[in-house]
Amino acid sequence: MTDTFDPTMGPTVSKELAASAPRFELDETYWGYIIRSNDGPGFSIAVLQGLAMFFGACFIAVAIGLMVVPQAMSGSLDIMMRGVAAILFSGVAALLLWFATRGVQTELQIDNSLGEVREVMRNRAGKSTLVGRYGFDAIGAVFLDRAVGGKDEAALMLRYRNTSQVLPVARGSVTALEALRNRLGQDLIIDLVEPGKVVATEAPVEKQAA
Repeated sequence: MTDTFDPTMGPTVSKELAASAPRFELDETYWGYIIRSNDGPGFSIAVLQGLAMFFGACFIAVAIGLMVVPQAMSGSLDIMMRGVAAILFSGVAALLLWFATRGVQTELQIDNSLGEVREVMRNRAGKSTLVGRYGFDAIGAVFLDRAVGGKDEAALMLRYRNTSQVLPVARGSVTALEALRNRLGQDLIIDLVEPGKVVATEAPVEKQAA
C-alpha cells in the first residue's frame, strides 16, 4: 500500500508523510506548510562551530583585557594601539560568534497565499534568516533525483525555471517523496517530470488558405 495525496485530507497528509519518511517532516500553517529535514548537521560542521565559539570567546576576552588594563602609565601612542587592537579583536570575535550561532539547516516554506517558495535557514535559538524567495511561476519542475540516495531512497528537487539550478527539498523513501512531489506539483501547478525524460509534443497544425 502506498501513500497518495488526497486534497480533502488536509493536515492529515503531513502526519502520514512524517510517519513513512522520518528524514523529513511537514508542518501545516494557515498560509501553507513548511518542509523540514530531520537530518542533523554533519560532524565536521558541529566541530567547526564549536571551535568558532571557543575562539570567539577568547578574542572577546582579549579585547576586553586591552581596554580595562590600567593605562595611567601608558603614553598616547600605546593607548591608540590598544584601541585599534581591541577593535580588530572585537571584529574577529563577532565574525566567529556569528558563524558559531548561524543555522546550518535549511527549510522550505511553501506559501500558498503569496504564491512563493521561501528558503529559510534557522539556527539553534529558532531565529530564521531568509536565504531565497522564488515565485511559483519561477519553478520549472519538481522531480526525484534517484542517483543521490541508496536503495529505495531519493532526493526531491525543485528546478529553477528551465535552468540547471536546483533547490533541494527533502530526502527520504521514494514512496513518501512521490506523495510530497504530487502535492508540490498540485500547489505549484507544474508538470511532474523525471530528469532525462523528454515530453513529446504534437507539431502545430498550419491553417490552409481558403
